[in-house]
Parts: sequence; structure tokens; C-alpha cells
Amino acid sequence: MRAWAILGAIVACFHVIYVVGLYLVSGSGPFDRAGVTLPSFVIAYLASGTIGGAIIGLLRPLASSFGGLLAVAILTGFVAVCGVEVAMYGFISRWHQREWVQAIASAVLLGTMTSVFLWSGRRSIVPPDGSRG
Repeated sequence: MRAWAILGAIVACFHVIYVVGLYLVSGSGPFDRAGVTLPSFVIAYLASGTIGGAIIGLLRPLASSFGGLLAVAILTGFVAVCGVEVAMYGFISRWHQREWVQAIASAVLLGTMTSVFLWSGRRSIVPPDGSRG
């Protein structure tokens, strides 16, 4: 599980690089228009990536069936989307129906697309350290 959490954090770092690059090229304008700050996005990406990676590592045995893979992908997608939405709209306790619908719909869409892609190629989910157990 730890290897997956680390991989999730590494993937999140690529998102952070993109956001920092956007900030360097465009300044704070895009962030100001969205009502967010650069640090809030950096924290959200790193937290959701690390938590999402840990979820994948913990629930990996379920991914041996398409239904299990779909459930893991949707749950992980939900965590990732929530991380971004927390940066944009504030903590979950402040969300309205629109934010919840957006998070759930995005997680279902992204999770389904990821599951179909992985399942159609029969790609096994192997931990970053190469172990099978």
C-alpha cells in the first residue's frame, strides 16, 4: 500500500508542476478568476494523489474482476475530484448540491473510462515496487 501512496504522490507532483507552470506563465489571473490560490491547489493535489494511491494499494485485490476494478477506480476518482473541489469551493461541509453532483458524476465518468481502458487491455495492476503480493 505504501508503494501505491508514493506513486500517487509522484503523479500528483506532475499536476503540481502543471499548476505552478500555469501560474508562472499566466500569473495569478486564472486562480483569482476561479477564487482559489496556488497553495490550495498544490495541497489538494498532493493530498488527493497520496490518498488515492493508498486506496488503490489497499483495494487492489478487488481489481481482479471488472466490477471490483470499476469500484476501485470510481472511489479513487472521487477522492481525486474531491481534492480539486475542496481547493475550489472549500471544505465538503460548505458544498451545495451542485458540487456533490459534479464530484460524483466526474468520479463515475473517469472511473468508468479508466476501468474500461485497463480491463480491455487486461493490464494487471502491479505495485510500483514490482511485487505481486
